[in-house]
Amino acid sequence: MSDAGIYDIIDMSKRPFVASHSNARAVCNHARNLTDDMIKKMADKGCISGLNFYPEFLSTDFSKRERKAYINDAVEMLKYMVKVGGSEFVALGSDYDGFDDTLEWKDASGTKDLIDAMEKEGFGHSLIENITYKNALRVIKEVVK
Repeated sequence: MSDAGIYDIIDMSKRPFVASHSNARAVCNHARNLTDDMIKKMADKGCISGLNFYPEFLSTDFSKRERKAYINDAVEMLKYMVKVGGSEFVALGSDYDGFDDTLEWKDASGTKDLIDAMEKEGFGHSLIENITYKNALRVIKEVVK
């Protein structure tokens, strides 16, 4: 969706919504990623963004590394998005079947490795729970009333 479309949804929505596969543009300058302003405005409305594992959305140097997504790229993106949007803004969007590039982890079974990396980077238990399921569950409950 275009930037203007995102702002239209932010302005018109009465309930939280999900940007299901969007990262932070400040970390990786891709048009599909969210600007800091979008992240802040969405977070203020209780929205969430699902971290996308597609290498081109995670890191600007993906093309120099065999078009591969690495866990530490995902963790760095999560840290930034939490810093800008808060602990209740980020979820996992993945996109395991939506691209041909490779991941350091092959499927949802690699979530444990991602959690281990988050713990090593100082993410607390509560924040990890928010990212892995609580944030998404909160929005689902609020929207499906």
